[in-house]
Amino acid sequence: MRFLAVFLALSTASAVAAPQKDSESDPHPGIHYELWIDAAVPARIHLVRLNLSAQELVFYATKEADRGITTKAYAARRSAQVAINGDGFAVAGYRPRGLAAGDGIIDVKAWSSTADDTASAVLHLRRDGEHTVATIEPPQDDV
Repeated sequence: MRFLAVFLALSTASAVAAPQKDSESDPHPGIHYELWIDAAVPARIHLVRLNLSAQELVFYATKEADRGITTKAYAARRSAQVAINGDGFAVAGYRPRGLAAGDGIIDVKAWSSTADDTASAVLHLRRDGEHTVATIEPPQDDV
C-alpha cells in the first residue's frame, strides 16, 4: 500500500518535543487520521494518511478564480474530507510563491504570474489507471 503523509507541526528551539497520540480514526475509505498533541511545545499535529490505491479518492487543486478562498471554504465547496493549504503566498493579492496550477482533475492550468523556481518543492498528484501517483520534487536550492 502506498501512503502519502501530510504533517504540520509547530516548534521552538528551547522546547523538547514529545508528542502523544490523542486519537485516531478512519473516517472515509482510503483516509486515516491521527491527532497528536505536544503540550511542551505546544502543538496540535494533524496527521493524514491517504491510501493512494483507494478508488474513492479524488484530488482537486484550486483554479486561479479561487484565489483568496480559505482552505476551509474550498473544502466546503467541494464537500472534501481533507483539504490542505499547499503553499505559502503573499497576502497582498493572494499571489502564490512558486508555481500554482489547478483547475479540476484533467485540465490542469498554471496560474498567471506564477512560475516554477529552484527554492520551492512541488507536490504532484496524478491518476495512473486505478491508482493515484504522488511525487514530491524537492527544491534544488539549499534553503
